[in-house]
Amino acid sequence: MVSEALSAAPPAPAPDDSPVQVLVVDDDAALRRSVTRLLLSRGCTVDTADSGEAAIAYIASHEPDVVLCDLQMPKMDGLEVLRRVREARPGVAFVMMTGHADVNVAVEALRGGAYHFLTKPFASNDAVALTVVKAAEHRRLVGRARELELRLQAQERFGELVGTSPKMLAVYRVIDGVATTTSTVLVLGESGTGKELAARAIHQRSSRAQSAFVPVNCAAIPKELVESELFGHVRGAFTGANVARAGLFESANGGTIFLDEIGDLPLAAQVKLLRVLQEGEIKRVGSDETRTVDVGVVAATNVDLPSLVASGAFRRDLFYRLNVIPITLPPLRERGDDILLLTHHVLRKLARKMNRPVKRVSPEAVEALRAYSWPGNVREL
Repeated sequence: MVSEALSAAPPAPAPDDSPVQVLVVDDDAALRRSVTRLLLSRGCTVDTADSGEAAIAYIASHEPDVVLCDLQMPKMDGLEVLRRVREARPGVAFVMMTGHADVNVAVEALRGGAYHFLTKPFASNDAVALTVVKAAEHRRLVGRARELELRLQAQERFGELVGTSPKMLAVYRVIDGVATTTSTVLVLGESGTGKELAARAIHQRSSRAQSAFVPVNCAAIPKELVESELFGHVRGAFTGANVARAGLFESANGGTIFLDEIGDLPLAAQVKLLRVLQEGEIKRVGSDETRTVDVGVVAATNVDLPSLVASGAFRRDLFYRLNVIPITLPPLRERGDDILLLTHHVLRKLARKMNRPVKRVSPEAVEALRAYSWPGNVREL
């Protein structure tokens, strides 16, 4: 029989300072009572099961830190319980108990994923308690390592975009979805939120990843040279055009072009950009020849494009063509503990660059980092 459950839903892995949760499985009622008293006296939380079948039923809806299970039981022995627990709850630590000092069975249990093996009668109460506590510590260490691994995987999968907050996970999901399409993407967000990093992540996860990624800051190009920079020019197209020159769209052919600060693009260039998006065609300045390009387009802005559209500074048809799939990057102040994760990420990068050991962040610094509003976002950090 299983004792009354501690909660109706499967608990998350326990914090390091929480009581160790143990399930004791044995068909000997006296032993269950004695082991329960022992573990309760050491601050553990204990539930019991009198058979392998009862243990599996318990595991279906609960996740203890440790299962302490007898080997010899009718119907379902400890090895079968071990196998079933490993399938259902691979993170749970498993300790086998037996009255038979059988080395072969001990080895089999360890190979099957058991953390440790205890023989009855126990050497001492301390030995049992220590084994259970060590097994729980092992389980929690594995859990923390897995959490870090998942964070690092997320970081690696999305390049330099770092963060595991709900808002960033939502961004990753959109990037994953859009990277396999040919749709134009509009990345929105305050200055310093990582819009170019998002664009690079889209490129790296797309079928264009082996071709060029060409970043363009539209605001940094003199207005009179924007069309030439983007679409190229022929010789003699304007004063100083002594040789023909390919534009950035041609340089990005087969790859991705990132148009940052798209709101600063002059209206004349907006007309030509619209043609590229609609037809995949460009004309160099001063030429009547049409050239076909195959370019993925990611645009970005930190301004309110609908307001520019309303004022006539940005073409409405171009806005709709760009805004096929919008991605909004959250400001750093809304990303919770991502601030600390990013801090450690930056520290590691600086430490590698300077060949210095990574320093820890003091509690006072952590408090200051969390309290600050970060108007410059990740770039300021």
